[in-house]
Amino acid sequence: NKMMRFEKIAVTGGNGALGQFVARDHGQDALVTCLDLKAGPKGVRSRFADVTSLTQLMEAMSGHDAVVHLAAL
Repeated sequence: NKMMRFEKIAVTGGNGALGQFVARDHGQDALVTCLDLKAGPKGVRSRFADVTSLTQLMEAMSGHDAVVHLAAL
């Protein structure tokens, strides 16, 4: 039973309460980028991205292996 491993994970809504928890948890094993409309805490890799903009999402998610979608939760 092999678990999937991802090197680069994007977390939409990553600077919200739930997103920060998930980003911190996954950040132990992968490079995590938080995608959000607001700035994240100091030391958190973040990119501005509006989930209603396909162009912004495609640019922000480029190069990532997986996405955890938590925006608007």
